[in-house]
Amino acid sequence: MSDPPAAAKARRPGTVVAAAVLLALGAAQAVVFAISGSAESGSPAVFGMLPWWGRLLYGPLFVVLALGVWTGRPGARILVLVLYGVGAALAVIDLLQADVSTGLTGLIWPAVFAILLNTLSAREWFGVREPTGSANPGSAV
Repeated sequence: MSDPPAAAKARRPGTVVAAAVLLALGAAQAVVFAISGSAESGSPAVFGMLPWWGRLLYGPLFVVLALGVWTGRPGARILVLVLYGVGAALAVIDLLQADVSTGLTGLIWPAVFAILLNTLSAREWFGVREPTGSANPGSAV
């Protein structure tokens, strides 16, 4: 394993702490719901279709993601954003199937993680370099 980026040795941004804590809480929630045999309301359709042991695997996945976010691993940030992007796509499908409450609930967490992990301080934490080039990055010239 490689060392985390140099930013990981600096002070951890609050948005990164919040994302890591939410992922750890998600791990605990996934384990509790898997053991109890219930799927929470607003969970992705995939979660409800899995057997209890398949849902139980979400716990360790979320722990690994939380640790990756906590330590500043760039791959963890990308994986969290991709997984929650897939969750957002499933939520849109729920919305299109007239399941408004599940669809709207399913859009909340992807939006939260997109905001938390795309702040300037979070991107610096993960070693994401800002593009260089034009003085006005918003211009299309």
